[in-house]
Amino acid sequence: MPKYAAVELGGMSIRVAVSDHVGSNPSQHEKFTTYTHIDPETGELVHLDPAIPLGQAVEWLEAHQPFDAIGIASFGPIVPEVSSETYGMVTKGTPKKAWREVNVVAPFRKFDVPILFDTDVNAPALHEYRLWKKVKPNVTSCAYITVGTGIGVGLIVNEKPVHGLMHPEAGHILFPLMPGETFDGTPNHPVPTGVESMTSAPALALRLGLDNPDQLRDVPLDHEVWDVLIHYVAGLCATLVLVVSPERIVIGGGIMANKGPLFEKIRAKVKANLCGYLQQDEILNEPDDYIVPASSEDAGLVGALALSEEALKRASAST
Repeated sequence: MPKYAAVELGGMSIRVAVSDHVGSNPSQHEKFTTYTHIDPETGELVHLDPAIPLGQAVEWLEAHQPFDAIGIASFGPIVPEVSSETYGMVTKGTPKKAWREVNVVAPFRKFDVPILFDTDVNAPALHEYRLWKKVKPNVTSCAYITVGTGIGVGLIVNEKPVHGLMHPEAGHILFPLMPGETFDGTPNHPVPTGVESMTSAPALALRLGLDNPDQLRDVPLDHEVWDVLIHYVAGLCATLVLVVSPERIVIGGGIMANKGPLFEKIRAKVKANLCGYLQQDEILNEPDDYIVPASSEDAGLVGALALSEEALKRASAST
């Protein structure tokens, strides 16, 4: 039975895992912090030299060999095209200055196994798509939205992760502001009135005057701040329906965990946004199967395992 290695590169840590089962939370895993402290003046993370946590991840995987492939899911923007000379690189666009132009894939090539590198939203999109395909064999597409520290979108179209010019960055789309909106967006955000700037965890915490976004878990579901999230996330969903036409939309991320009542309201708002223009049963009559919660709260690592499986599949097909 093949064994898969997974690497998830997030804003605050690198997580690694190995597993012989793709599709569930791995039992063998570890986390390495990527920053030293938070700058009290700017509120920004002060990152370690990326070589340090990347080296720790490599050492952990060395101690947990053998495995047959590696999947790497990373924050963006990145270069995910295998044919590119800069494949595996975090681009200059990242606000994480220490990680600009760092090739994340390079340190893991020493294992001499197939590697697949993609975003930390395309990876769980691939996982969710494969789960849905087991139920609906004819489907070819899926969208995955994460709502947490940031808001990101992964897309599977024609059974493959979407890259194109780069990769989707739909969490920054502009959607009409909520009626009566008084919030100016997250300070210093590159897209001030984009969906992420208006309703990510830090944005919602700012709206409520909370010291830490983790405190959002204590905000009751009938609080009006959740109407803000419903407005912008439903707007994002409606936009994806119109532009990409995915056969399923999966929503995950820290904010959405255990938020069943919000899903009902998001589905209703999406239907209202589309104004009856689209007459598909999935939207009109079967929304519970169309806009759904993520299957795992550990989407990053589970998604990276899906990338690892795909890497091995592609390598086997080419021999």
